[in-house]
Amino acid sequence: MQPDSSPAAGRAPFLPDVARIALGVFIGGLAALFAHDAIVGQRPPAPPPATPAVMQSRPVGDDSSNSTQATPPPVVVQPAPPPPALPAPPPPAPPQAEPPASQSLPATQDAQSQKKADDDLKTAQALAARLEAERQQRRADAWARYFQPSPVCRADPTTRPCADAHLAARKRFDAQYVDR
Repeated sequence: MQPDSSPAAGRAPFLPDVARIALGVFIGGLAALFAHDAIVGQRPPAPPPATPAVMQSRPVGDDSSNSTQATPPPVVVQPAPPPPALPAPPPPAPPQAEPPASQSLPATQDAQSQKKADDDLKTAQALAARLEAERQQRRADAWARYFQPSPVCRADPTTRPCADAHLAARKRFDAQYVDR
């Protein structure tokens, strides 16, 4: 007995298989879409961009990092550049009828209080950036005093013993360092 070689016999199992595959792809796509929406919905809102005042380093007692990973060098924050000069004030307006005192006084006070608040915020940000830069500099200076590599390691710091010594010293330094 020979297998049936007619064209109709070969199509019968093919079309239901294609339909099953298409249905599986469609259901899988919907599941992926719903999973993505659920994941995105659970994310906390994005934090504002990091500024020098917001940047924080790892706490001193935090030993949760894996000792086989390389410790990144400390972040050195540059002081914030001075704020740009304010544009020249516009020329005085021609004299007009003076509005009632009750309307102009609150608007002027709001503008003055907003300007003062903006100035206070800029001053605080500049102070925070300066303090952070000073803190980072003190930490870098303390590390330079703490770790003095051997002459061999100064010549080629990429060797494994030198890298291990550097990591071990950094771990001890991080455990002991207290900013004062």
